[in-house]
Amino acid sequence: MTQTTQAILISLAQGLLLLTVAPLVTGVIRKVKARLQGRVGAPLLQGYRDILKFIRKDAVVSDVTSWVFKLAPYMVFGTTATAAFLLPNVTNLGAQADMIFVGFILVLGTAFLVLSGLDAGTTFGGMGSSREAMISALAEPVFITALFALALTGGSTYPGEIISHVLGTPHAWLDPALILVFLSFFLITLAENARYPFDNPTTHLELTMVHEAMILENSGKNLALMEIGSMTKLTVMLSILASLVVPWGMATEWTLSAVLLGTVLWLGKVFILAILIALVESSMAKMRLLRVPALLGMGWVVAMIALVTQLFASL
Repeated sequence: MTQTTQAILISLAQGLLLLTVAPLVTGVIRKVKARLQGRVGAPLLQGYRDILKFIRKDAVVSDVTSWVFKLAPYMVFGTTATAAFLLPNVTNLGAQADMIFVGFILVLGTAFLVLSGLDAGTTFGGMGSSREAMISALAEPVFITALFALALTGGSTYPGEIISHVLGTPHAWLDPALILVFLSFFLITLAENARYPFDNPTTHLELTMVHEAMILENSGKNLALMEIGSMTKLTVMLSILASLVVPWGMATEWTLSAVLLGTVLWLGKVFILAILIALVESSMAKMRLLRVPALLGMGWVVAMIALVTQLFASL
């Protein structure tokens, strides 16, 4: 087996692992939130059951929609799945893509999600799309700035170079720039995945919905694709935090023991981050829409401080 073939197979295995775990990550967040609120909550595997239920149903599509609405579920799922196969999580030995390209892929899915909400021709769909467009436009500069700060750490925008540098630097976990990048990426994870304080992912109040308003007209198989795409995007963002910003424990060689340890540690880090999201969502209320720019602006300032810190450190 050639080295290129091995790298492709490793990337396929890592991507399939992420896609398989994604509904469970959402289930962990829901379960922890329910426990914190004194409820039993849905089973951890409820996400898998919901997806199977939607797949069995036929999609009902309005006559006023165009090809954009019909294509959007496939684009939302396809872009997030593509990002899952292009990022390392268990090991750093697979085929990888530039982080700027990964960011572009995720934005492309968001763009089709926004367009599908507008194409449905409903008031709530248009309202949710306009809100999502505003939040995404404010979140992207924070993502790019934090990414550049992280790229200065490894001297490249490729995940492998960043991970190798962090793993090879003694006491890298004490680097203030990495801590600031972690905070920025965590904020972007909340903003890009319709989590508190930016959105309530389980609300049924039309006037406060953002993400749910955009997918309100989807049903059946289309809704299943939208749901698994949303779950996958959340897990991809958490994997970026777990693998690039906190890469310790990743397998650096293709042996059974190293891969098993890397898998267990990656799952542990992703689930810890999921629990952290549940704690954040259980400790605050949804923010007023007009205050969202201030919070994302604060995230950009944090990312910029990390970038400036890395620039001075590289002089």
